[in-house]
Amino acid sequence: MNNNEQTGPRQDLAKWAPRSIHSEREARERVEQAERRWWTECREATVRAHEQGYVVVLGTGRHSRHASAHATHQEAEQAAVEAVRSARHLALGIIRAKILRGWDGATPFMGATLDTAAQSIPIHIRRAPCSNDELGMDAEGYTNEPPVVAIYRGESVEHPDVQITWDDERSRSELASRYESGMQRKQAEVAAALRQFAQKTATADLVMDTRMKCREVTTADGEHVVILGPVRLDHSGNAEARAALPDGARVWLPVSAF
Repeated sequence: MNNNEQTGPRQDLAKWAPRSIHSEREARERVEQAERRWWTECREATVRAHEQGYVVVLGTGRHSRHASAHATHQEAEQAAVEAVRSARHLALGIIRAKILRGWDGATPFMGATLDTAAQSIPIHIRRAPCSNDELGMDAEGYTNEPPVVAIYRGESVEHPDVQITWDDERSRSELASRYESGMQRKQAEVAAALRQFAQKTATADLVMDTRMKCREVTTADGEHVVILGPVRLDHSGNAEARAALPDGARVWLPVSAF
């Protein structure tokens, strides 16, 4: 959606602006700047299946954040709506205090007005399984978006007739299975790394059941480092230990360094 689509048909925005705005172009730029502040969390939230029930997710990608878990989908949906309303309250506070300070409350904004935006602009609630992989892919190979299962407009709510293609309980079971498999792989990797360090005279007495002892050692190059405990395998299957260098930097040192 471009900015003209957000504000609707072009109109004389300057008539709602304070005297400090001297042109229609400046007025439109200010409103468009305010609309860019209306981020994803002001428009929608996702209720995602979780091992402890359902969690509310605001935002997208690396900017997303999770709220606490709820026992039922209905409880999570209500919490999602409140989370979006809170985000709107914050956004409008910033908009009216900094971007559109002194503007009339009837200023057109996102298909509503500054005064009515918090309640009039629809809130979309999406629903998702534990993993987006369960949503499937579209014809272009992109992961499908979680479907919109509720649209809130003021005090009214509409629940679109959408097909949920997954089962929440199965989704939780598969998540637990993936977690367990990941933990087993991690434990096997740590055990393999520790065996390599146990075969080294310089590090054999540092090996414990699941980690190395935290101790200062001297590398093969004569550098004094502190072994911090964690170990892993690199992409080639060679053991590495987490260590602190004399300058305080944290690095992974290969078994061959000792």
